[in-house]
Amino acid sequence: MAKPETWSSEKIEAMLNPMRKVELRVSKELSGLMKPFTVLLLVQPEEYSNIKKGIIMFSRKSHDIIIYISLNMGYGKFSEEIHKEKENMEGIHFIDLVSENSNIKKPDMKNVYYLSSPTDLSECIVVAEKILSDNNKKSLLILDSVSTLMVYNKQETTEKFIHALIEKANTTNSNAIIMSPDSEKKERVTQTIAQFVDRTIRI
Repeated sequence: MAKPETWSSEKIEAMLNPMRKVELRVSKELSGLMKPFTVLLLVQPEEYSNIKKGIIMFSRKSHDIIIYISLNMGYGKFSEEIHKEKENMEGIHFIDLVSENSNIKKPDMKNVYYLSSPTDLSECIVVAEKILSDNNKKSLLILDSVSTLMVYNKQETTEKFIHALIEKANTTNSNAIIMSPDSEKKERVTQTIAQFVDRTIRI
């Protein structure tokens, strides 16, 4: 007679909570990396939103602060999505390159930095460096995302910006995740960025 399958508490929780399942997938890919790490994370477009939240849920357990650079979503919408998963924004420094140049509501919150546009990359690096330098803590830098960055900036500018961000992470012993939808159209630029990071992961 076959022995009944033993279900771990994590497996049961994943069955009951789809986002917990995503978090476990992220954990499987990232938890074994030697720290500090820099990663280019290529995400299937249809899973992008959930993977993004899964990274936050997983990473805040092992980092004191998260610096989230967003070109895809303003702070207001982002915080709504995080709160839906019964998470909060504590410890997240949010660099918003979306809201200022649009009609999106801009909540006046601590640790939120509104930059003028998705082309304001020099100021973005200055802000990120200041946060990293002011916090002698375990830090994670997340860029969301390469594809949106390239809508507003030339490929060479995009590559130089990402290279500079990774250097800032390295000099402060911080971890960094560069996110991009996994697309053949972006293969050339992602191949270049892959040379800057420790590892490329498809998820």
